[in-house]
Amino acid sequence: MNFNRLTGTYQLARDRFIDMVIIQAAQRRLLQDFEALFESSWMDDVKVFERITRDPDIDEQMKTIDEKKKRKANLEACLTTLREII
Repeated sequence: MNFNRLTGTYQLARDRFIDMVIIQAAQRRLLQDFEALFESSWMDDVKVFERITRDPDIDEQMKTIDEKKKRKANLEACLTTLREII
């Protein structure tokens, strides 16, 4: 009975060790350049800084906001003209 328990414990520890080695290898591969993000040297390169900090969706959002502002200004001008007529 103790031998079965010992064998089970060994197999569990072996499997856990193998899992940890694989996880550690994957983390090192995925996060190898992660520390470079916190160094200030990448901020000196304008192209890299813009690529990292620029939101590609912001251009569409700004277009939509500008269109809405123009429409609002047009409607306000129409309302002012209408009030003058009435």
